[in-house]
Amino acid sequence: MPRHRQHPGRLLPGRDRTRSPRPQRPHPATRAAYRCAGGLHQALIVTTSSFTPDAQRANAELDHPLRLVDGRALGRWVSGGRPPWLA
Repeated sequence: MPRHRQHPGRLLPGRDRTRSPRPQRPHPATRAAYRCAGGLHQALIVTTSSFTPDAQRANAELDHPLRLVDGRALGRWVSGGRPPWLA
């Protein structure tokens, strides 16, 4: 079983980042694991860049939203801040 699922993005002209053609809902297996895992308090999706407004909106519409951890939160943690999952 793969450890993670990747969605191929496309490079936008004049930008140094990759974006998915459209926001993706979490994979059904991710949602099921989040609901069923005993003792699970939260689930995270981590990126070194940022989440689009559409991705944030889609996440907010979930019955059990996932914690979105972006590059800024990772940077604060690496600089001695609190881990993003405790924020």
